[in-house]
Amino acid sequence: LFRWASKNRVPIFAHCTPKGFESRASMGARSDPIYWRRVLEQPDCKNLRLCLGHAGGAEEWCSDTLGPYARTVIELCSRYENVYCEFGHFEEVLDPRLAAIMKKNLELVALNLSNEPTEFGSKIMFGSDWHIVSAFNNRAAEYRDAFTELFSNDLQPLGDGFFRDDALSFLEWGV
Repeated sequence: LFRWASKNRVPIFAHCTPKGFESRASMGARSDPIYWRRVLEQPDCKNLRLCLGHAGGAEEWCSDTLGPYARTVIELCSRYENVYCEFGHFEEVLDPRLAAIMKKNLELVALNLSNEPTEFGSKIMFGSDWHIVSAFNNRAAEYRDAFTELFSNDLQPLGDGFFRDDALSFLEWGV
């Protein structure tokens, strides 16, 4: 499947968080982004277009220390030309304290000293998972506004990419 997708430039979107949509308890461990290394290192998968859904998980990004899934997502997006990630179902962004932690983490890994996007910073995308956000807390209307606020000020150089350009690049639709 991955060789075919790479050859035919078909994008793959994969769940990537240790918790959440699990068919059985602890099955989230099978979505560890570390498993993608083996696929991405195959010569016939060098063009694989991969998006790591949830960017490793909100708990990993809204912690004072980035978790292992998030760190691996950063590494894969930075190392492989066609690997991207999206930040969907991050309802933690609705909590100002957790949003501030996430903002600090993104500033550290997504912007360089010149305040321009790093390789990782040019591979991040907005994801709503609107049906999940609506089902759990019925605050979907506030969700995009919270991300818009997050990507104002210091993270503003990433805003157009996050909300539009990086997704277009991932899909090879140009910008």
